[in-house]
Amino acid sequence: MSTVPMLFLALVIALLLNAQVRHATAYRVAYFIPNVTSMVAMVVVCGSVFAQAGPGNSLLKVIGVDGVDWLTPSLGIESAISLMIIWRRAGYNALIFLDPGTTGHPGQEGLTIALHLWQKAFNDHQFGYGAAIDWSLFALTALFAIINWRLVAGSGRDDRPRISWRKGARNGR
Repeated sequence: MSTVPMLFLALVIALLLNAQVRHATAYRVAYFIPNVTSMVAMVVVCGSVFAQAGPGNSLLKVIGVDGVDWLTPSLGIESAISLMIIWRRAGYNALIFLDPGTTGHPGQEGLTIALHLWQKAFNDHQFGYGAAIDWSLFALTALFAIINWRLVAGSGRDDRPRISWRKGARNGR
């Protein structure tokens, strides 16, 4: 429901932030702050903005529209949630639009392992090299999963079911 408006707003914000204005970095940080705040803080802020006497309805009254009961199970709550999501994610998406390094050019700063794999296998037609990268990525992921599993298993929690590979064993005991 809010993807298209969010991406449109992010593109407009990116175009505005890309212009030569004073304090452009401060504006970028200001647009990115909602993305790094906790969801609880977002809900508190949006709850006060969309309250009956909050700034949302005050802004509507300024332009001549009657106040909206934002927190009722009708179009109001859906609109409030959509606006909250747009506000939270638009700054992040604007920074993605501004960042040219995600394509891997120039200098390969934004090149991730997955993008490198894709470029080698499908752009450069080095399928063997791409497969080697893929298997290495799989091995690293499996290694970290096993380490995490061992750390959690050694934490002393006995309230979770255990997997046993022995036939007929119950709960691994």
